[in-house]
Amino acid sequence: MADPEGRETWETLLLELVKRYYVPGTAGVSPRGGSAGEDAGVAEGGAEITVTNRSCGDSVTVCLGPAGEVRGIVARGCAVCKASAALAQEAVGALPARDVRELCRRMIGLVTGKAREQGGEGQPEGCLPGGRLPGSCLPEGVARAPRLQEDLELLGLLQHAPGRQRCATLSWEALEKALGEVPRPGESVEPR
Repeated sequence: MADPEGRETWETLLLELVKRYYVPGTAGVSPRGGSAGEDAGVAEGGAEITVTNRSCGDSVTVCLGPAGEVRGIVARGCAVCKASAALAQEAVGALPARDVRELCRRMIGLVTGKAREQGGEGQPEGCLPGGRLPGSCLPEGVARAPRLQEDLELLGLLQHAPGRQRCATLSWEALEKALGEVPRPGESVEPR
């Protein structure tokens, strides 16, 4: 769908993003190699963190290894939820954990159009008007991956679809929660 001047609408761009990352089944799988599949399970000594959207039944489980590393992100629910989980899985592969935690906060703020911390005018701190994420406000690993940066920005188009925002933020919330439970050296996460 295009507007009268022939530009693609936010709906069309978002649909392209979902098609790129969504694979039917119980889990989102990134076609570019990042897996968020059932085989991501919990290793001995690892943990699972699950976040559920009770209004629609979507759920996202982040599987952690014994050292707190993310082994996989399993999404059950709609295409938007699964695509967002696959995109989060791709980000995990591109960034160190501290940068992923920051990206989680920024993505939740971008998708909902609300600042999580001291951002101005309803945008996360460092974001441009219209919900765009400039390379300078993203963790370095994302800025080095132009396609990932573009796809993260496209996910932000859900600002225009309030009824689907929770579907898109669920994986980022689960990932943020899981990484918040990453053990410090010498500690372990309680198995679930």
